[in-house]
Amino acid sequence: MTMKASERPLAKIIDICSHIPDCMNSLSYRQHIVLNKVKACRTVALGVVEYECENEDCGHREFRYMSCKNRACSVCSWLPREKWKMQRVHDLLPGVPYFHNVFTIPHSLSVIASQNQVEVGNLLFKCVNETLKKFADTSFEKGQLGYLLVLHTWSSTLENHYHIHAAIPAGYLLNGIWNDLKNAYLFPVNALSDVFRNKFCAGLRELRNDGKLKFYGSLLHLKESNALGALIDQEYRKKWIMHSECTQGNKPEAIMGYLANYVYKTAIDNSRIISVSKEAVEFMYRSHDKNDRGTMKKMKLPPEEFMRRYVSHILPRGFRRIRYYGFLGGSVKKDRLESIFEQKGKEYKGCNQDIHRSSCEKIIEESKKDFAKCPKCSSNMLSSWEVMRRQAGRAPPNNTSGYSGMEHIKVCA
Repeated sequence: MTMKASERPLAKIIDICSHIPDCMNSLSYRQHIVLNKVKACRTVALGVVEYECENEDCGHREFRYMSCKNRACSVCSWLPREKWKMQRVHDLLPGVPYFHNVFTIPHSLSVIASQNQVEVGNLLFKCVNETLKKFADTSFEKGQLGYLLVLHTWSSTLENHYHIHAAIPAGYLLNGIWNDLKNAYLFPVNALSDVFRNKFCAGLRELRNDGKLKFYGSLLHLKESNALGALIDQEYRKKWIMHSECTQGNKPEAIMGYLANYVYKTAIDNSRIISVSKEAVEFMYRSHDKNDRGTMKKMKLPPEEFMRRYVSHILPRGFRRIRYYGFLGGSVKKDRLESIFEQKGKEYKGCNQDIHRSSCEKIIEESKKDFAKCPKCSSNMLSSWEVMRRQAGRAPPNNTSGYSGMEHIKVCA
């Protein structure tokens, strides 16, 4: 039976941190920093901001905790996720269907990727880009595709499941002229899968030969000279799964909404966590079994195992999980979009302040509460900086982010 989010107990990632023993030394420096931020989010550790009603007759005051604004925090990621989705919707080509392709590597290679996130992650992007470009050069007389690639590393049960989502407009640029695709498909799926598999396996062998791959824990046996080569040969002989669909019947906005859920989220939302205790963490996951595919089920994991799976999806600092290629990449993106929109008889407006305003309005609509208004008299709420600015007639300092000394906060305090 599916349980509604509103019926579940309030449990969060930060509650699980309190059940992690101090001996968890396997966390990397980056993972420690992220967990520190998530744990300190909206607590005294990050500081508070005082707000007061601008109506002097009301005099209402309240304190609001500062947020961590980290991508891994499911509480802070809502607004950036909505803004990113609206920005991508603004870039959608008018009247053009979009293809949604998914390039997946086998589970045994996903485990290798989890221990070599930068090297294998970059290889994934490179192979997908080269595969699509090869087919475009052959099919469209060296016409240029444009596509957005998003790396997704987890399954519904938080296990390693490395794959890349590609959002591709159904058309190409040739000598600056836009050409719509006449076919209902982009490229043959089986051929795409084979070329991608060949490129990835060749690239993985090259990384091994260059000594760029590291193995530890359960993968120590792959340090042997022939062990990794045998594994790659074994997976090479298999048929790799490739997914492709067109939004001919659905709106392209649905693809961007789907991808936005992975762009500003790490592994799991708080809404899926049912309960947290010293013995187990219970959460909901979507089944992929043949008999009950899509059904929501419950799973229990020890807190240590749950957190091990969770932190394994925290990407290294500076690694870009969102990348743009073709006419959507580089500094010429705006000029090319303006040209395509003009050929379609539309005006390209790009990203503007209306996106941020629309995101805030959606938060108000979803939460049914306007945090900028006084709960008593509905006047505007002003922060302490804004009150000081009005009284002194000058702007507040630039640094209004509150306490930022995250290195002093312990994960298992």
